[in-house]
Amino acid sequence: MHIILNRMNNQSPPQPHLNEHEFALLSSLVREHFGIHITEEKRSMVASRLGKTLKELGLTSFRQYYELLQAEDSKALTELVNRITTNHTFFYRESSHFDFFTKTALPAIVTQQTALRDHDVRVWSAACSSGEEPYLLAMLLREYFGAEYATWNAGVLATDISEHTIGNSHHGHLFSGALARTAARAATKIFPSQTR
Repeated sequence: MHIILNRMNNQSPPQPHLNEHEFALLSSLVREHFGIHITEEKRSMVASRLGKTLKELGLTSFRQYYELLQAEDSKALTELVNRITTNHTFFYRESSHFDFFTKTALPAIVTQQTALRDHDVRVWSAACSSGEEPYLLAMLLREYFGAEYATWNAGVLATDISEHTIGNSHHGHLFSGALARTAARAATKIFPSQTR
């Protein structure tokens, strides 16, 4: 009995409940600062992800956390967006989008730019997460242009709201499993030494 009581006493306190009003305050703040709309269906996810932050900060309620964020603490706001955004991607995620890019969009853009005698093609990968999408877009550009690639000013701009994922992609760090989900053809071309 003594062992059971000790274990019960050593358990961490239960995670605070994120009520409807607190969720509305936090989701409004996120929309105002980051332009991200969080629906009611995501409340349990937000509570789970931010519950860790509350524990780390020694806070006992989401209202206290909201008040901390209202104080314009940029470090707290950065941590908030890093926690609530989903940073999950892999090569050829939404493969139909890449098919459309290579078979429809890119040929149309190249035709237009060629007619204008402008060899500038830029692609913006917004919400690029850990970087697989922009790496793949760059590879597809090189593959499309082939030997003519050097005559084009082609490039990819990759952005994401999460500083953590941008740091990983900037240094070329891929999350584990990224290559396992990569089409064999692309993996061999992009990372030949890692696919043997």
